[in-house]
Amino acid sequence: MAVPMSQQTTLHAANTDEEAGHVRHNPAPSDSCHEKKYAGDGTHEDPYVVDWDLGDPENPFNWSKDRKWAITFQLAMATFSVSFCSSCYSGGLASMDRELHITQVVGILGVSLYVLGFALTNAGGALSDMWIARERGIAAALYGTAPWMGPVLGPIVGGWISETSLGWRFAFWIMFIVSALNALACIFITPETFGPVLLRRRARRLTKASEGKIVYISKPDIGRSQSIRQILRRDMGRPFYFLVTEPIVLLFAIYIAIAYATLYAFFAAYPIVFQRHRHFSAGEGGLAFLGIGLGCIIGLALAPAQNRLYWKAMDRNGGRTIPEARLYLPMLGGVLLPISLFWFAWTSDPPVHWIVPVLAGTPFGMSCAIIMQGLTQYLMDTYSIYCASAIASTVVTRSVVAFIFPLISPALYRHLGDAWACSVFAFLAVACMPVPFLFYRYGSWVRSKSKYALHDEALVAAATTSPVRGVDEKKGGLVTSEKVVDQ
Repeated sequence: MAVPMSQQTTLHAANTDEEAGHVRHNPAPSDSCHEKKYAGDGTHEDPYVVDWDLGDPENPFNWSKDRKWAITFQLAMATFSVSFCSSCYSGGLASMDRELHITQVVGILGVSLYVLGFALTNAGGALSDMWIARERGIAAALYGTAPWMGPVLGPIVGGWISETSLGWRFAFWIMFIVSALNALACIFITPETFGPVLLRRRARRLTKASEGKIVYISKPDIGRSQSIRQILRRDMGRPFYFLVTEPIVLLFAIYIAIAYATLYAFFAAYPIVFQRHRHFSAGEGGLAFLGIGLGCIIGLALAPAQNRLYWKAMDRNGGRTIPEARLYLPMLGGVLLPISLFWFAWTSDPPVHWIVPVLAGTPFGMSCAIIMQGLTQYLMDTYSIYCASAIASTVVTRSVVAFIFPLISPALYRHLGDAWACSVFAFLAVACMPVPFLFYRYGSWVRSKSKYALHDEALVAAATTSPVRGVDEKKGGLVTSEKVVDQ
């Protein structure tokens, strides 16, 4: 995420590349403590202040496109593998329940407890650490679609494995292999991307190179406590703080949670609808999730269209835009989500042909994908250096709700029947439907009331180029600005 920025400081001698939407920099000077001049005296009382140079190769925004895409793809695969493992063994739940003599609720508890651990992830913030707002649309769409594709493919793999001589237990070996490969890729491909951490490391490296005779401090660390207690309070507590103080984060978290948890509720619902009522095998029942998978792929394919709408909004605003331009497709998704759920609910019972509820999964998957993509990018644009905390807030919420929904689904289907049980989730989607419309209309006003969100026109302009350095059109140079708020 971007380096925190303070009062604006004009930096000249820069050429802007309007077509690319960012600033073209000259090569950075040496990082040597003897050659580099920073503000300050190098003493403990007035240390040298380490900040990014123009074109600094260590600044994640200046990394090559190939490197950024490699990291983005690895992060997407990490998210995919984690979500894949959450559902892989669910394809063999029927065999597991019979062999272990357990109820469906106890069997699905493994999925719920695993999903609860999703609250520990915060990889989404890495995208805004590297990509400027104009460029990160496709990257964010890829990352946002991955957590939906994993749960879709998991039951297919697990279902067919459970029908072979390998049995349902082998699904855990598949999960181990996928996770191990991802862990190795993480170690060798994914570096630190958070600008303030990289600057802190540079400051320490320079101080160490001078054997402590010259003191350096990173710009984001000025006036900030570095005690373990304060770091834990600030970094671990901020996602929960956002949930109770930021209405944008709270409402987006609830919306994403309802959509995501409904997908996990289907892990209990699909076996009832397709295996129990229509006598599908475990493998065939897993294939029913292909309808949702097709919808997710369509949602990802729509990302370039959303990007073009976003760029047009930028052009209409003189190269600047606001986060609300990310909400065009989520508004469509908000309408499609309850429609798809009502469609599935009232076609799930025989004698309706099995293809009809399977096809209902396509608009469901598409709506979930575009809602996730749009709302996540809105948070990235709105919270800049705090977007990892904002995204973590949504992950915590969706994980807790996704923990609950699969556990209550069997009881809902048992007591309400197939149609009304799924209609409960559809009514929740109806309640959430106005969220993207409301923020498209009133988002600017809501952001203006937040001390964390970007709401000043100049700050929004900076976010559309780089949260570290933006174009100062009045002065023809570059500006750095800092907005650091400790709770």
